[in-house]
Amino acid sequence: MHAREHPWHGPNPLFREARATSTTVALTAGGSPRAHPAVGSGRQERSQVCGRRASRHLGCGQASPQQRHPCPESLGHPRCRSTEPRQNDQALDWRESGMIPLRTGYGVTQSLSSSRTQCVTAPLASRVPDQAPSVSAVDLFCGIGGMTHGLIRSGIEVKAGFDIDPSCRYAYETNNPHASFIERDIRCINSSDIVPFYADAATTALVGCAPCQPYSSHNRRLGGQGRNDSPLVREFCRLVLETSPDIVSMENVPGLRKHGAFRDFVSELRHRQYSVACDVLYCADYGIPQKRRRLILLASRIGDISLPPPTNTRTTVADFLMDMPNLDAGERHSEDPAHVTLPLTPKNRRRMQQSRPGSTWRDWDDQDISNCHKRSYFPASYGRMRWDALAPTITTQFCYYSTGRFGHPKQDRTISIREGALLQTFPNDYSLARRHDPMSVSQLARHIGNAVPVTLAQAIGQSILNASRVRRSSS
Repeated sequence: MHAREHPWHGPNPLFREARATSTTVALTAGGSPRAHPAVGSGRQERSQVCGRRASRHLGCGQASPQQRHPCPESLGHPRCRSTEPRQNDQALDWRESGMIPLRTGYGVTQSLSSSRTQCVTAPLASRVPDQAPSVSAVDLFCGIGGMTHGLIRSGIEVKAGFDIDPSCRYAYETNNPHASFIERDIRCINSSDIVPFYADAATTALVGCAPCQPYSSHNRRLGGQGRNDSPLVREFCRLVLETSPDIVSMENVPGLRKHGAFRDFVSELRHRQYSVACDVLYCADYGIPQKRRRLILLASRIGDISLPPPTNTRTTVADFLMDMPNLDAGERHSEDPAHVTLPLTPKNRRRMQQSRPGSTWRDWDDQDISNCHKRSYFPASYGRMRWDALAPTITTQFCYYSTGRFGHPKQDRTISIREGALLQTFPNDYSLARRHDPMSVSQLARHIGNAVPVTLAQAIGQSILNASRVRRSSS
């Protein structure tokens, strides 16, 4: 097992409850839990250093005698939280948000060239390796802030995020308090809206991920054409050309590279003397527990730039979800409004009970198999995840049992909104909605499915920082 940075186990009370009542488990080949022979069913050993996996995955420090968290000065690692407040950081009202907020700017960074997790005690704004020049970024199509949060964790100062969806404002601003959320249609944005955020920056970056569903393989299987959203890619290109940032980053689904809008974008960048690096990255190579593949483009006009190298850190569904408290279908956890699922019909509950982890609807009794299933081109529909495997790509519809392998490995329900966010490597205390917010489960799922995985964004941020040093070394 490699040292890894898991975005779970922080001040969220769910995890304290789960650790106090759960039994340490290992995984059988079939994905079902069994007692670990070295630990058995004992709970005391599990709780001493935030669990067996925590002490094995952390490459840092000893457990504090006052806390169960190794490396207590760090915040970026989900099991490590500092009690010192960050300067000028306003504490959020967790009673209103339903989540205990991040309280400090201390964190753990993970080296992209190795799997060792390094403990650091510098504030986020100053923990850029080798004193790299300050990088100011603006995030287009920011959503709830997956890209923004990952860039901040890498040491980049994100000044603003633009998005047309007002329902993303709360999560974006609550979890990224130093970045401004600006509700604006990208077609109504020009350089004068962006350039002021670059004041006094040594290096500027413009990042964005246009809505990707029109280009996704899942959408093509459902008959989507992907023709109507090319203008958004072209609008992103327009803003890059108008603002001339030092560094550009785009994340999208692999299918986009076959479209003329993307090819034209790359041609324009090269015409403007940008060095361009572009390829499809497998998210599992960066510690993300999904079979997610993403097209990543990085471009720099201040020197060479390269895509982030794989971390050689592999994770599974169990690493992120095993300690989550039990939940019934249609239930919302009292301590976290985001730990919520949609209800199941009686027929779908029967189907769920017959499904084995990793299998398909072929496990069901004949009476529960519809004719449409027999003609299905997508056999993973109505499937369960496996503890010891990667999750499927978390889509905007992961809250529905019928849209993919989104069934919980053990419990008779789909994964919850919080669990989907964890699989997208959001920190477990990333507040997604106010406690009494009427936002629907499907709307929250759309926010999560549209997001850039935080760990991938952090890796991209490290590549941006590396490129920013080129200007300094050549000047």
